[in-house]
Amino acid sequence: SLEDEILAWEIDSANLPQIKERLRQREQDCNELSSAYDDMEKENKTAADQAAEASRESRQCKEQLHALQQKAKTEKESLLRKLMQTSTELKREHHARLLLSHNRPEEAAAVTGLLSIISGMETSC
Repeated sequence: SLEDEILAWEIDSANLPQIKERLRQREQDCNELSSAYDDMEKENKTAADQAAEASRESRQCKEQLHALQQKAKTEKESLLRKLMQTSTELKREHHARLLLSHNRPEEAAAVTGLLSIISGMETSC
């Protein structure tokens, strides 16, 4: 049946423009999908780079915070030591004044001398 084959070819030939149009549309869809995929890849790389940068900055901030906390702790301890030393010196000075108010001038001079020696020793420690 040559006639059937010829008829089939004629039908196929008649459908050829439609088939070409569908192929062109599929090619366009594929190109759009490929372009969208490329855009997504770029966005993913950008997001990954930003996440890495944010992670670095977070780590640096944590390190800086830790350093500042250590510095504040050291300064606080130093200030507490100075406060305790000053408090001790004030108590001694108060007791010395009480003693001086009850003693004679030569005893007062001896007490004052002893206080200056003690203060000098504390400072050197």
